[in-house]
Amino acid sequence: MSLCDRCYAPGQCCRVMHLSQNGEPLTVWTDEDVSAQARAHGLPFEPIAPLSSYVDPESGRPYATFEWTCPKLGADGRCTIYEDRPDVCRSFEAGSDPLCVHFNGAEAGTHD
Repeated sequence: MSLCDRCYAPGQCCRVMHLSQNGEPLTVWTDEDVSAQARAHGLPFEPIAPLSSYVDPESGRPYATFEWTCPKLGADGRCTIYEDRPDVCRSFEAGSDPLCVHFNGAEAGTHD
């Protein structure tokens, strides 16, 4: 049984998330459809709110990092595309990230 199977807040880690690429926050062009950029990479995620933004000095194009949500969560908070979920979801380990309610044993009151 995984931590997700006994989670008291299923889907919390996917309701609000930060995406990264090579250890850096994922930035996307904001002068294009941000959701379409995610879908082009096989990600079902939708942007919630920009966290930071800047303009590339060379091209003049605006970039931003976002908080994201997953519209593929069911009413019970569980993934509705679990068998076909993206690689980024497959590599996520419950309890390994501050977005998980089990991070560092938080559910047991042992959070550092």
